[in-house]
Amino acid sequence: MFDAVENEHQELFYRKTDLTRPLAVHIPSPLGPLPYYFYAKVRRSHSGRLGGVEVRFDLEGLRPTHVLVPAGAGAPTPAAVPSSDPEYVWHCVCRAPLARGDGTMIANGWPAETGPVDVLLCTWPRYVTSGEADRRLALWSDPSWAPSGVPLGGIGCGRVDICRDGRFRNFSMNNNQDAPDESVEGLPGAYLALSENGHVVDLATKPAAPGRGSVADLVFQPRFPQAILSAQECLAGIDVKVLLSGALCPHDLRTSCMPAFIVRWEVCNASPRTRRIECRMGWPNLIGLGGGLWRRESGTGYGDGTYYYWNDETGRNVEAVRGDGWVALRYTGEPAPQFLPSAGEHWLGVAGCRKENALIESSPARGEIGVSLEIPAGRTATATMIFVAAMPHWVDSLGVERGHLWQNHWPSGREMFVELVENHERILAKASELSALLDDSSLPDWLRRRLCNCMYPLVTNSVLYRDGRFSINEGPTEMSGCYGTMDQRLGAHPATQLFFPELNARELGQFAAIQGPKGDILHDLGGGHLERQPGDHSWPDLTCSFILQTARHAWSCGDAAFAEKMWPVVRRAAARHAMWAEEGRGVAQVGKGLGTSYDSYHYIGTTGYIATLWLATLAVAERWARETRDADLLERIPNWRRAALDRLETDLWNGSYYIAYGNAEGIRRETSHAGQLAGQVFARLLAGCDAVPAERAASCAAALLRLNGSRRYAVPPDETDADGKEVSAFGWLPYVEAFMLTAAAFFDRPGVWQVWKRMARAMDDDAHPCDTRLMYRPLTGEPSWGAWYMTAPASWLVYDAILDFFHDEARHSFRLGTPVPGKYPLVHPLFWATADVAADGNVTVTVKKHFSQNPATVCSIELPDDCLSVEIGGRRAAQGERRGRYIVWPLAEPARLEAGAQIAWRARRSRAGSCA
Repeated sequence: MFDAVENEHQELFYRKTDLTRPLAVHIPSPLGPLPYYFYAKVRRSHSGRLGGVEVRFDLEGLRPTHVLVPAGAGAPTPAAVPSSDPEYVWHCVCRAPLARGDGTMIANGWPAETGPVDVLLCTWPRYVTSGEADRRLALWSDPSWAPSGVPLGGIGCGRVDICRDGRFRNFSMNNNQDAPDESVEGLPGAYLALSENGHVVDLATKPAAPGRGSVADLVFQPRFPQAILSAQECLAGIDVKVLLSGALCPHDLRTSCMPAFIVRWEVCNASPRTRRIECRMGWPNLIGLGGGLWRRESGTGYGDGTYYYWNDETGRNVEAVRGDGWVALRYTGEPAPQFLPSAGEHWLGVAGCRKENALIESSPARGEIGVSLEIPAGRTATATMIFVAAMPHWVDSLGVERGHLWQNHWPSGREMFVELVENHERILAKASELSALLDDSSLPDWLRRRLCNCMYPLVTNSVLYRDGRFSINEGPTEMSGCYGTMDQRLGAHPATQLFFPELNARELGQFAAIQGPKGDILHDLGGGHLERQPGDHSWPDLTCSFILQTARHAWSCGDAAFAEKMWPVVRRAAARHAMWAEEGRGVAQVGKGLGTSYDSYHYIGTTGYIATLWLATLAVAERWARETRDADLLERIPNWRRAALDRLETDLWNGSYYIAYGNAEGIRRETSHAGQLAGQVFARLLAGCDAVPAERAASCAAALLRLNGSRRYAVPPDETDADGKEVSAFGWLPYVEAFMLTAAAFFDRPGVWQVWKRMARAMDDDAHPCDTRLMYRPLTGEPSWGAWYMTAPASWLVYDAILDFFHDEARHSFRLGTPVPGKYPLVHPLFWATADVAADGNVTVTVKKHFSQNPATVCSIELPDDCLSVEIGGRRAAQGERRGRYIVWPLAEPARLEAGAQIAWRARRSRAGSCA
């Protein structure tokens, strides 16, 4: 048994380093400093010669660090920890508080006789004392090793990742979302394997245990919530494909809240004779393993909170259980009361298996389940395995047990397991439907993959209480359980809005319930809990974020009751922002008591980010005020808009773009900021207009692609000047998607495609397919701080902007800016469809699925204002009203968007549309 309280986990390796010279370092800390331990792997004989070393860190960033630390300062006792290599030790030279930034580490007085050494900067000594540091070095040469993969699980109940090397990692299904298992080699005792006549081959690039084989050419296909592992000649003449699927099924919350995953084997016998092959899955007894928040942060993102990790092996047992057509192992344990979240039961079993074909091995610490398949020559056999983690005790950071939604449907793990046995075919099919829709298109593979994998926060980051409350963790393991995070939610909301609109409305309602007395929208719902009380939060972007998301949900879903309920909250939030804007003579002035989501930067005065979000909010509020006949607000909005545009023009316009910030006192930063048109996508999608005058928006979009999107950078930086001399150390890529690419998409779609493809390679590679960081390094594209960030689904905002797609069910109006010929999936909260665009300009929208009892209805089509005439269903349509940058073209008869329905039109345009 162990238990430990530790800081946020970070591990930074610098291999074979000459410490007699300065070492360039990059520190991915949060807003505040983290205590980093400086370890060097040295020969035992050299460990005693490090007492005279002084270590200097010089880092530039949000909070510059310049510290000189003597050897031994802050180091644990003993300082030297034995390595797996008996000739070496890991020697902790010192500990230093390091804030986020780039710079150098200089080890003054370092003895030259050590030669090049492996250097480790980490925030938790247990990484070294447990042997994980040595195990990581041993895997350094394995190109298939990966720290994360595709999360398998359900909404609100944790996950385990299946990784490209065939191993399971990051287990958090024991209510330990912020403290997952971090075993470098993979979850000990968890594996997939084939065997024949006693010869076992792990479906992994490295054997799970001595004496077993492995697969050198393992193919990994990550498509959240599913992944495929496949290999040819896994055994001589035997090919295998394994589909692993979480329970996530869009628009099916009952199934999606299951803490479970399914493993479907397909084993092909390519040999000339019948073979008996055994499919095996091993799993350790993890009851009693867990962790969570210990001490909350002093401020959101400061990084000074701590986490509690434990592993209580008391009373562990694994027993075999048999039912009608299935066999299973049931894992139990008796952890101490203080470890209650890790108490419960796990189930691992085989569905559709006769007793004589089942393979079961178990001990209190681990178990293996398997099935024997007799496969004739040239034939393929299948087997299905199911895992369930019935861990009912979600305990929040206030110490209150909240439970899980799944407990309202199944009293225990057995009932859930049996339902999965009976319905696994249906769940596998439903879980694959989004991927299938995307595959039935002309979209490039990298985009189809990204649109699936960016949805991982629905599982990795979510909580779903038994009482129905729901939220998304901003960044598990690094944000102290910050739930909801309204600023990040502006980019993150497509995950819930598109696929679980009931959860989207629920979480927005939770924010509405805690609106401050002055009208403030709070930053989050709580730290490790959802019990935040009403108060103030002086970030003006939060009010805009809330209003824009609320409007999108109400109008796209046609939810009049939701709109009516939320309007008073929206109006108070708009009035609160208007007060800040009036105090700033048009635009809320940041830096003097007001902050923004870009809290890693020092901004002063007017910013395009705040200004354009406010202008988009005014456009949305104006429509809402008309619908509610709010004469007072309708009278005020034009004055607020004029004042905002005047201030934006005076403080920021440089003839080409809006600079990063400026004010009336002459303080200016001339760089191009990725968020300068943050409100553009919401103004267009929700109100049909540009956030700023069209010529300004077009010029800014061009500058953003030319400067921030320049090929001199691997990925776009948050800020840059024309020659790259003034460039930010980071690119917040989810924000670059949400605010830069979306804005530019309305003006230069081909340019956006090129930049987006480079970004997707950084955010979604096989080593991190479902772990989008908040921050990336522009020059290299390497990930930095912000693990498993909630804002990854911003990719869907870019996609909708490129297609200029928005169905407004409140108005029964369907908008699709005509792209180049191709076949495009359309994903909406009420339906899924495809748009076939022919070379002659004909557009046919075919509904594939609808999700409401009363299907959405289309009474008109909105098309860009360069359309001169439109034929709908072969008949010339009469031109309707103008809505901003769009013209309304009424249908002769309303069309119901139910499965199989089609809408077809052809537009004659004054200029060619462009999308590549």
